[in-house]
Amino acid sequence: MDFFLRLLRQVLDYLAIVYGNFFHPTKRGLIPPITNPILLLTATQISQRVKEGKLKAKQVVEAYFKRIEEINPLTNSVIEIRKEAFEDAIAIDERVDKELNQGIIGEDGRSIKDFPLLGVPFTCKDSVSIEGMHLVSGLPERKNIIALEDAPVIVNLRNSGAIPMALCNVPELLMWWDAHNPVFGRTNNPYDLSRIPGGSGGGDAATLASAASVVSVGSDIGGSVRIPAFHCGIFAHKTSAGVISSKGKYPPMLPEKESLFAFGPITRYASDLIPMLKAMAGDGIAKLSKIDEPVDISKLRVFYMEGDNNPMTTPLSPDMRDSLKSVVNHLEEQYKIKCTKISFDKFNYTLSMFKASLAESGSVPLTIEMTNRKYALNPFWELIKWVFGFSAHSLAVIMVAIVEKTTPPLETPIVQGNLAVRELLKKEFKEKIGDDGILLYPTFPEPATKHGTTLLKFSNVNYTSIFNVLGVPSTACPMGLNSEGLPLGLQVVANPYNDHYTIAVAHEIEKTFGGWVPPCTVAC
Repeated sequence: MDFFLRLLRQVLDYLAIVYGNFFHPTKRGLIPPITNPILLLTATQISQRVKEGKLKAKQVVEAYFKRIEEINPLTNSVIEIRKEAFEDAIAIDERVDKELNQGIIGEDGRSIKDFPLLGVPFTCKDSVSIEGMHLVSGLPERKNIIALEDAPVIVNLRNSGAIPMALCNVPELLMWWDAHNPVFGRTNNPYDLSRIPGGSGGGDAATLASAASVVSVGSDIGGSVRIPAFHCGIFAHKTSAGVISSKGKYPPMLPEKESLFAFGPITRYASDLIPMLKAMAGDGIAKLSKIDEPVDISKLRVFYMEGDNNPMTTPLSPDMRDSLKSVVNHLEEQYKIKCTKISFDKFNYTLSMFKASLAESGSVPLTIEMTNRKYALNPFWELIKWVFGFSAHSLAVIMVAIVEKTTPPLETPIVQGNLAVRELLKKEFKEKIGDDGILLYPTFPEPATKHGTTLLKFSNVNYTSIFNVLGVPSTACPMGLNSEGLPLGLQVVANPYNDHYTIAVAHEIEKTFGGWVPPCTVAC
């Protein structure tokens, strides 16, 4: 059976290559050059210059709005601009002028120094509530829905001085690792417009990689910040569970599901991961009590894996393997660490454990979510309608609904058995990695695939969803570009609440291997 499954995997991968190359020819080098140096500043640099009066927040917002106008016809990554961002920026500039020139502190008693992200504009995926903006989540039945209030994560960011700037595209109901839906269409990868940007936060990742944003709000239940960050060559962090409030997201997140789910920052630069994480979390950052502690990388125990042995996942590509080995070699040479290659055999059952964990959460069925909770549709009939061009839904969400519909009930022995395997794996992972260890692991088995081929590679999401199953923090790090100009990368993983380890190693990787590489020329 293993032989036949691997053969099937090879056939599907071959079909993906043929289909992708025939229907989606390569489109590289089309993103306009970066001409404004403001677009190359980190979020912390922007904030510091705004506080010092060396840069106006309005200038920053204008620069990013102009950049969105330049790249969005190509990437289709931004679905809505928040025009009120100009008013927010002007108010910040007035406040800075009063404090610097007149010594007048704001009416709330806070100095401009008390705002860690003062004047930093940010983007957000179209699934998080921002007052006055759409909250569609790519669902046709919600195309006219406007959010009435800010989600707690947005409130926290505003309290840090950051400015909501734009909403970015997602797959329908966030249910796929692409960013394509019937309402706003398809988002393109800026490194090659014929390829996917990853998902569900693909709109944010494509916008960041194109230098049309510097930081974004992401959420992750199976890889939704790490997969797009990998595909677009930037950083993202899946936070330990429960650090950032999950309220204000659509579809709503049940408390039972929070062990799988985490909000997290998507950033162009590693230096912005912790400031963005702290701003998003607000008081919840207290759960990461060591987040500001310096990390001595030489004292970490380092483990690595080259993927699982599941016959239905695409084999790890040579350039992805080389990226992983490059980090291993660097840590061994620079810090005299003995990196240990290990294996978790239970990783092969990721999909079964993930589906069992979703069943355990008691979520509203996808067949009901697809109608905006009005009634339950029949996903099999919806598939027939799609074949003949009469369905209002995307093929991906229909297929996920069918998988959900055919998953055995929670109380059945097979589901309970998968939950038992999950608990054994959690214990094994915790004991092997320990409180002083990290795991280096591929984010994905291959660089960005062509549009329209992801359903042929459905199991590849196992590379990220395994860490949602385990409920552990993971940071996606870029590792430059391959010979085709496509981003490479890996994940750094640790045990719960050791987020500071994974982010510290992300800093080291950026310093050593260069981090984000623009998909265009830099002419400034």
